[in-house]
Amino acid sequence: MLSRFLRVPVVVVMSSLPLALAAQVVPDGGSATSVQIGADGSVTVGIAPASRDGISHNTYRDFNANKAGVDLDNRREAARTIVNEVTGTSRSEINGPVEVLGQRAHVIIANPNGISVDGGRFVNTGRTALTTGDISINAREIAPGIFQENVVSNVRGGTIEIRGGGLAGQMDAVDLIAHSVKVDGTVDNESGRSLSAVNIVAGQTRTEFDSSLVPGNIDRDWASVTGIPGASDDGILVEITAQGALRANRVEVQISDRGAGMRYAGSGLATSRNFVLSADGTINLGGADIRSAGNARISGRDVALGQSRIEVGSGSLEIKAVDTDGAGITGSDVLLSADEILLMSAADILFDAKTRGGSRLISDVGQIGLFADGSVSDQRGEWDSTGGTSVFAGADIAFSETVSFAGADLAVDAGGMFRVDGSELRAASDVLLGFDEAKITNKSGRSEIVANAGSLVLTSRGERSDGDVLVEGALLQGAVLRDGVSNPAGTEAEGAVTIDVAGALRTTTVGDDLAVLFSESGDLVVRTGANVENMAGRYVSNGDIRVVAEGDVLNMIELPDGSNDPTVTRYTRKGSRKWWTLWMKRKRTTHEEYDFGYVARPDQLATMTAAGSLELSSGGLILNQGGEMNANGGDLTLAAVRVETIGVGSGRALVRKVCVLTCEYEGSGDIKIYGGALNAAKDVNISASASVLNKGGQILALQNVTIDTPEAQFEAVLVPTVVNRPKGLYNFWASDGAWMYLRDRFGGVIAGSGNISLNTRDAVKLLGAELTAGEQVVSEASVQTVYGPRAISPVYGDEIGLFHDIPPVSFE
Repeated sequence: MLSRFLRVPVVVVMSSLPLALAAQVVPDGGSATSVQIGADGSVTVGIAPASRDGISHNTYRDFNANKAGVDLDNRREAARTIVNEVTGTSRSEINGPVEVLGQRAHVIIANPNGISVDGGRFVNTGRTALTTGDISINAREIAPGIFQENVVSNVRGGTIEIRGGGLAGQMDAVDLIAHSVKVDGTVDNESGRSLSAVNIVAGQTRTEFDSSLVPGNIDRDWASVTGIPGASDDGILVEITAQGALRANRVEVQISDRGAGMRYAGSGLATSRNFVLSADGTINLGGADIRSAGNARISGRDVALGQSRIEVGSGSLEIKAVDTDGAGITGSDVLLSADEILLMSAADILFDAKTRGGSRLISDVGQIGLFADGSVSDQRGEWDSTGGTSVFAGADIAFSETVSFAGADLAVDAGGMFRVDGSELRAASDVLLGFDEAKITNKSGRSEIVANAGSLVLTSRGERSDGDVLVEGALLQGAVLRDGVSNPAGTEAEGAVTIDVAGALRTTTVGDDLAVLFSESGDLVVRTGANVENMAGRYVSNGDIRVVAEGDVLNMIELPDGSNDPTVTRYTRKGSRKWWTLWMKRKRTTHEEYDFGYVARPDQLATMTAAGSLELSSGGLILNQGGEMNANGGDLTLAAVRVETIGVGSGRALVRKVCVLTCEYEGSGDIKIYGGALNAAKDVNISASASVLNKGGQILALQNVTIDTPEAQFEAVLVPTVVNRPKGLYNFWASDGAWMYLRDRFGGVIAGSGNISLNTRDAVKLLGAELTAGEQVVSEASVQTVYGPRAISPVYGDEIGLFHDIPPVSFE
């Protein structure tokens, strides 16, 4: 197509300037291009005539701009596009202004050897393109029989470098198109027009420039870029250093070669439109500070956010990692702020910070969404969304020391483990959790998952595991039942808190951190495919509690020393005869001790307390060991194979007596029985297909108690009580006295104003326990009193002193 352009001799007007200045712009004779050099070193280029499509194609051996600048004289030709193609072997150095004289025009500077800019400025240009491609003219058929000539740049190599002096100007757009681009200064498009842009294209590409586009028209794309098929490069093709900056109303950086990536450590500002980064390889944003008034889009094989800051004023932030074999999206001490934040990864999404608040995700209007085919992990981050927050992963989801607040719903769906440690996850509305299994722990601090004004719905599917859920020193809380709400696993809310577990649900209190399931204003509903194990935790509901377990229901604390029976030590030892008794009396030591061991935290009993009714159904055992089950406003209903409620002893009682003629006493005791309580404001209904046992506990209903079971046994606990008395005649006033008494306590059944109905096959056995009814005790079988309540006085053997058998005034 060069034949279409008029070819005339090169005209170079030279003064006595040094040769170095004369070589700034040197035409190669291939185009009708002339050059004049001014006294100040400035260069004026008389451009080649324009084609019918407005293209002035100029070729040079060298094309450079010093501080005095280069003027492209378009006053006569009125070209729409001025092409400046270097055919020599030297790089182009643009270190001063390049200005179009006359009618405004698009400017292309093309040099396959490379281009560097250090203080370059473009004046009176429409769109400006710097490219390392080979230039050709393409005749494109735009209608039948009608052709339009466009400039084409084919990039196979070459580098564009922006140095400290930068590149600036009021341009419709500036395009840097090269195999590789390095920005170590500022690229600043100062145009106030909303679609004016800075565009960087790296890799092996073909770019076609639309010659019909008039300067000033920013509604259409000027440069149409396509990658060269099969081009690949594993290197970093775009580098924005810490001193580099891209500023325009719209900023876009794209890399076409397969596997090629970019490193962006500088700043970026899109003042009114979008900020876009895309690559097939890794995008590394360590240290980047990017601001966008519109949307921001980042897409790469994987994206390393490092310690970066990305803020979007009134749009959305979308980050994609598209390669399943890549590292996904990673970051440390990251700030992401936008109306809506969407992170999508074909691999993992990992945030890690050394201190709490290191990584911050802030959505001012919309939602925060993280979607990964792999895992999602956040450590010490802060997430704050005015809208909802959604985290979906094909594998694990982990939050460690994360603080997250969702202004609407919090939705989590993990194909693997859901791990929460030392984190606060809160939603203004509903919390909707689905996963394969879960561990919610307090190793790095207490975890709290709270639906402030909605329902908490939790499901473990157990498709890849047993589906267990561990709640260790953590709080799970819902506010109210919201009809029609369901979580990603498809479980519908049945109460303020709904928990559906494929395996076992274990709530364990650790240290000072109670494990709590709390329904603020509604029911607490739990279903499990295995056991419910409440180890010193608390189920609390201001409505009803309903628990259905295919396995056992265990509401318990650990037994002191592994046993609920005390260690009993009794002995009497005789010493030598004392001379001052004329060798008639020996020293005699009597020791009696009951040691249950000590309950570690008596302020942390296992409890299930409902403001309404409490209903438990088990496929095996219901065990209430050292715990409490309370229906404070309704019935307590238990259904299982076996039901056992057991009070747990704690403490030690000791009496030691040393006698010769008189006795000296030592006595101390602090034994208590904790838990084993079943309490109902209305009725207690117990149905057990095998047996019911109350050992040292208490079954109390303010109305009726009904027990349906083949076997029932109610057994008291023999509790030691130490009684101390001051000196008295019983011991010739020699010392204080101390005795130990044993009394049967607890183990019985009380129906405050109604009946006790015992529907059993075998005789009901009472071992020191009592049945107390406001009306009557009704039993289908007999009631066998194995022994009645016992009160055993102390027996020490030989005693010396008067009145030693007089009972004490009061019991402790």
